[in-house]
Amino acid sequence: MFLGVTSLSGVINQASSLPFEQRLISYLSTKLPEAREISISGLTQATEGLSYETYLFQASWHQAGKKMIQGYAVRLQPLWGPVPPYDVEPQFRILQSLYGTAVPVPRVFWMEKDTGILGAPFFIMKKVEGEIPLPWKSAKGSYNDPGQRELMAREVVRVLAALHTVDWKARDIDFLPPPATPTSYAQREIKRWEAIQKENEYLAEPILAEAYGWLKAHIPRAPRTTLVHGDYRLGNFIWRENRIAAFLDWEMVALGDPLSDIGWMCMKVFQGHTGKVNGLMDRDEFLSSYEKLSGIHPNPESVLWWEVFGYVKLMAILSAGLRAYIDGRRDDVRLAIFEFDALSHLNLLAQTLGF
Repeated sequence: MFLGVTSLSGVINQASSLPFEQRLISYLSTKLPEAREISISGLTQATEGLSYETYLFQASWHQAGKKMIQGYAVRLQPLWGPVPPYDVEPQFRILQSLYGTAVPVPRVFWMEKDTGILGAPFFIMKKVEGEIPLPWKSAKGSYNDPGQRELMAREVVRVLAALHTVDWKARDIDFLPPPATPTSYAQREIKRWEAIQKENEYLAEPILAEAYGWLKAHIPRAPRTTLVHGDYRLGNFIWRENRIAAFLDWEMVALGDPLSDIGWMCMKVFQGHTGKVNGLMDRDEFLSSYEKLSGIHPNPESVLWWEVFGYVKLMAILSAGLRAYIDGRRDDVRLAIFEFDALSHLNLLAQTLGF
């Protein structure tokens, strides 16, 4: 089962007078026309994540004289949040494209853009059993077992190399625009996140202006164009039986510079007090293992550039989330502490730049 789920009751939103559970049953009946007596149990909301809402449930029905049982997860697109703009379709389509490859992802079934069904665009995928390892979970979690942590480190590198070596041209991924030149992706990302930062700015921070100036003056050339996850890290995958069973949260997926995922992984903010990449592996070992598996050289200057970029991206995410909370568009109280998170991120940004 997923860690960190809470019971869900009542009506989820105001899109319909029917409870959320009944709306799900009605929807499933349109997608499973041979099913009879569909019922839902164990409806819960996963508490990980601050953007998309994820609900988990088990559906049971009778079909051709047999009782069928299937676990599902439904992902609802938010109206507002820390990673704008939102669009459920790229996430759904990339999971379709990657299913069956060396990159473990959940199997997806249906996507809907009609907000009248569940109150927001959504997609439904197979529920993947397992644990979401997080370093701040209880001591019973897999992350806190040294042997499991070592296996986890190897798996994280293996899956990242697999992602960056997927033949995206052969996987029907033309819905993601490829960068025109080796520097186009970096330039596009700067433009996107700087615009989000300015639109949602809560506190003016001179160091951000310095960082954007440095980034624009040192644009790296991508070693090749690959699929990039955009938020590849501990906490975004399901762990089961000593392997990554599924990688999640593809809302920032793109075709771009693979070293963007490397720089994101290497940020100190994800190290805690371990001094290790994502608290899992020494930096040199991580980079050398990745190069052996992917054939892509993680140029140190480019990795540093993407580390610095990661902090300005994080600041834009924090600003957008905090602004959504202050303006009353989101009531998730976790967004209220983003201002305090921003202060520590700014300090790490200054350290990374050598200020």
